[in-house]
Amino acid sequence: MCWILAAAPGFLALQFQPLVRSVTGIDSSPGMLAVLEEKVRSQHLMNVTTRCIDLEHGDRFEGQYDLVMSSMTFHHIRDVRRVLEILLRVLKPGGTLAIADLDCDNGKFHDTPEGVFHNGFDRCIMKNHFEAAGFTQVRNRTAAIVQKEFSSGKILPFSVFLMIGRREMTVQAGRRIVLMTSGNGMAGYSGEDRVE
Repeated sequence: MCWILAAAPGFLALQFQPLVRSVTGIDSSPGMLAVLEEKVRSQHLMNVTTRCIDLEHGDRFEGQYDLVMSSMTFHHIRDVRRVLEILLRVLKPGGTLAIADLDCDNGKFHDTPEGVFHNGFDRCIMKNHFEAAGFTQVRNRTAAIVQKEFSSGKILPFSVFLMIGRREMTVQAGRRIVLMTSGNGMAGYSGEDRVE
């Protein structure tokens, strides 16, 4: 099960829905969720649901997810560490959080500062936030270079990073489990060896 933070207008939800059993898109904007819901209806998608939730204002939600994703959202979140702690709780043990957001941009990416609480992120500081919230195996890489054209006609490049962290898997004595790491550092479950 996949959970997408700030899901509207649906780019991530619509791209991932064929790859997973279910997608839950959350957003704090009912109007933006309506855009996603119309796309879901028009495409007759049965595995995408939406929820209007504002994590920064204490809205609660039910369920546990294998994957939580967010794209270009965290620079709009005032208390990053608090939201990361909430996202850790919604993940199943062994689940993954993947966020894509701006590297430091000196306030140049957005035309106005309204609703922007961070001018991008220093990756080391974001990694510290992940780890302080309880994520393990935190890693990052450059995901894209976005060429943004401004109303003046000027085009500036902005780098976007992808940061991934996992909720630690707790193992009880006698349970059979193996974690295998592939070349990219991603771990998988095979269920072979016994942990004592």
